[in-house]
Amino acid sequence: MKSMKRKSNSYAIIEKCNEFSNVLGFNLKKESDKIFNFVLKKLKIKKIFYVEVSIVSNYKIKKINSNFRYINKTTDVLSFPSFNFNKPKNFIGINNYFEPIFLGDIVISIDKIFSQSKKYNHSSYREYSFLFLHSILHLIGFDHTNDRDEKIMISLQNEILDDLGINR
Repeated sequence: MKSMKRKSNSYAIIEKCNEFSNVLGFNLKKESDKIFNFVLKKLKIKKIFYVEVSIVSNYKIKKINSNFRYINKTTDVLSFPSFNFNKPKNFIGINNYFEPIFLGDIVISIDKIFSQSKKYNHSSYREYSFLFLHSILHLIGFDHTNDRDEKIMISLQNEILDDLGINR
């Protein structure tokens, strides 16, 4: 018996997608899906996943950060993985022949997208892409808690952004 292969791609579900696409000036859903699928393909992850993305104010992300991480500060992005991996992309035993698997939640501050794009002198598209990509890497097991892991993650982020033509 042949195994059934799913032809659809991984995808992002974005809260208030149309509203924020208009404010940011690009198609949030389309660009998020493009980045997400590129990362999974580049890392040779053959599972079908989805993530949920919420775009919120600084006030809201500070409350979330305080409630879940006990850090009473505004941040640019938060990642809440559905799985804890002992190493990146360790998806052994996770099967999804028919349904996509929920990889986790991403929360991004719209205020930080604008302030950091101005601070770093690049577009809001580039800043959003960086924050979204950074969070996706966290959800699949990458981290930057020590110098070695930070170098790996930063190098991979830069390589992916360059491959996608998303430059400063």
